[in-house]
Amino acid sequence: MSVEVVRDALMEDLTHIVGMGNVVSGERALDVYEQAEGRSADLIRVMPGTAEDVAAVVNVAREYGRKVFSVRGRIFPETLEGKSGILIDPVNLNEIKKIDARNLMAHIGAGVSFERLEEELAKQGLTLLMPGSAESPYVVRSYLERDILVGSVTFRQPNLSIFHAVLSNGQKWVSGSQQLVMDGANFREDQGPQLSPIFGGSEDIFGIPVFGIVYVYPRKKKRQVLAYGFKRLEDAVGFTYKVSRNEHCFEIAGGDGTWWSSITGKGLDLPDWTVLMSIEQHEELVANQASQVADLAKGLGAKALSKDLTATLGQTLGRPWYLLDRAVKGRIEAVKYYTFAEKVPALFDAAGSVMKGMEQGRGFIPVYFGSSFFCECDIHHEREEMAKAQEMRLKAYAKVLELKALIDRGNGKLAKLVYAKTNPVSVTMVKNFKRILDPDNLLNPGQLMEGM
Repeated sequence: MSVEVVRDALMEDLTHIVGMGNVVSGERALDVYEQAEGRSADLIRVMPGTAEDVAAVVNVAREYGRKVFSVRGRIFPETLEGKSGILIDPVNLNEIKKIDARNLMAHIGAGVSFERLEEELAKQGLTLLMPGSAESPYVVRSYLERDILVGSVTFRQPNLSIFHAVLSNGQKWVSGSQQLVMDGANFREDQGPQLSPIFGGSEDIFGIPVFGIVYVYPRKKKRQVLAYGFKRLEDAVGFTYKVSRNEHCFEIAGGDGTWWSSITGKGLDLPDWTVLMSIEQHEELVANQASQVADLAKGLGAKALSKDLTATLGQTLGRPWYLLDRAVKGRIEAVKYYTFAEKVPALFDAAGSVMKGMEQGRGFIPVYFGSSFFCECDIHHEREEMAKAQEMRLKAYAKVLELKALIDRGNGKLAKLVYAKTNPVSVTMVKNFKRILDPDNLLNPGQLMEGM
């Protein structure tokens, strides 16, 4: 049977599962990725609408000997270059099944976006925590991939309670208390050993997420946005640390002028370093907390930004900062890692030392009550500078790794750097889990580390 005949049969079978208009091949298969022109991949993109559809697609892929890849963000991953197979796009898994205001949980499909869920939550006086550096517009995906949350400074608990995933054998796996009961209380603890965490940051090599229950939060009566400028990075970090420790804010982030300009999409005249935050509290408490914050800022020589600048920056809070919306030039390469407050300046310097000649942006977000910091160093570049920027990105990652930064995610070329520094026993365990859950290496091969 010819290749063309087999492909036509595969297309027909996939269309039978997901319906006309939900199967795309050729160059259009990559339309889901922004700035994917010139990329090579022989993929058939399918847009299933139910978990059962996803399972059926996985089973058809196995029947035809095709690999299955999943759309995890809007950036074309280098690990897809030259690959062939079936690409699962979650865009139609977009049902908001239930908003449980009593228990502060939202039951949503894996294709529900932050904007859509936030719009529905607002009708009930609720909100959710927004990621500050997300590469995916989807809530379940972002939370599973452990995207940093701008509001995580005062929240320790995970933001994903329960999720469902389709495994390589077509079976649906459920996490948390739903392993025991399908209706009733929804607790994140698994029955027996905690299996759920292995799916976090896994790049879908163990299973494809189709549903999630996420935590939501009541909106407070009053919200005030504050912005302070600093001449020294050390003072900006110190201020952010103290504010986080004292739980004065709901959201907080800091960065240089380029970083903030990229987030707002506007060329702003800002201080060397700016810290933006929101206080969300009962009305009688906001003024008191704002006064305490002002005293902390004054003690470090900071100046409050104008009302207009504060308002402009404040529009960035309460929404996810999708990576491709943030390029000062045409494109962006990002270096993302975790470190302690006292090491932020040294690691920024280390990353910046290999990015000379390119426009840079630097930002930081405290996590876990300021005990550690998420940092991001951006390289803004035009398309013709992509190869140079990507080379610089890897060199910058190597630099911060030398200084013992934590990089909790990595694939493609970055994976080689990260896993070279990883305990080999941990690497072996990941490979063993993969062999157990996906013995035929069907799901997203090569997306996490080489060979799997």
